[in-house]
Amino acid sequence: MRITGDILTRLTFIFLVLLSMYPYAQAVDKPMVPEGEYSLSNKWDMGRQRLEALQQILDAQSQASLKPYLKMGGHFLEIGPGLGSMTRFLAEYSGENGKVIALDIDDHFLDEVAAIAPQIEVIHDDITGYDPGVSQFDLIFIRLVVMHLTHNDNYALIAKLARSLKPGGYLVIEDFVDGENVNRFRQLGKIDTKLPGYALDAYHRMSKHIDFDQGYQLADMMTEAGLINVDAKISYKRVQGGDNPYGRLMYLTSSQVEPYLKEIPEHDTLFPLLLAAWMNPDIHWYDHARVISVGQKSP
Repeated sequence: MRITGDILTRLTFIFLVLLSMYPYAQAVDKPMVPEGEYSLSNKWDMGRQRLEALQQILDAQSQASLKPYLKMGGHFLEIGPGLGSMTRFLAEYSGENGKVIALDIDDHFLDEVAAIAPQIEVIHDDITGYDPGVSQFDLIFIRLVVMHLTHNDNYALIAKLARSLKPGGYLVIEDFVDGENVNRFRQLGKIDTKLPGYALDAYHRMSKHIDFDQGYQLADMMTEAGLINVDAKISYKRVQGGDNPYGRLMYLTSSQVEPYLKEIPEHDTLFPLLLAAWMNPDIHWYDHARVISVGQKSP
């Protein structure tokens, strides 16, 4: 997908028109979506493009993080597979004798995920209610899911997942954490001095529905669940706007959540400037901080 020049102008207009028609735009102190539903639905018209940008940004580091904990022929559980790029990676390690279960609350792309390899089984379910069993998996991988479980008892969830690991198995969870540092969006001020504050306000409002603090708590949850060799690492990258995965991800995500930002002062003026900033190669910002937490079940 190439978004430049006149195309950007047309897309901005189309997004603003379509998103202004959403019937569920509501005050920020009300739930962003009904309880139990995914707050960034893959069923959105541009959901595929958004997930593609995420894959391009995340996959290399995710794969490098998983490799030390994978064994050939293993049984793996992935929660929240999206388009299935990491499911494909896990299937390469599971081989013909192993298995990959891909579970997602959003079934929009699950048929595509199932078609990647014969050893992949997809399950349409909510992990907060799903029982993965006891001592079933050599590795469980979760990416950008726990942060969405804002009303869930995530200590209980991690304990449940720990029980489903085989002895010696690993739980690996990757999540974004808070991005409210005022300097993160400092360069947006080149476009409008009010724009950095608008972007921070947007993140503050989104944090009522996406819990950017969960990533900092996951290692403690793993320890409390009895896992050993618990570790966590944070990465934070300065990126450039424009027609690249970072610019596209911010552009598309901002467009999808725009109905929930309407109460920010001067929204109608500043929101189009924000979209333009994400696609501007002269603008830099610090991408989402990412925490990767790992815990092992006692052998």
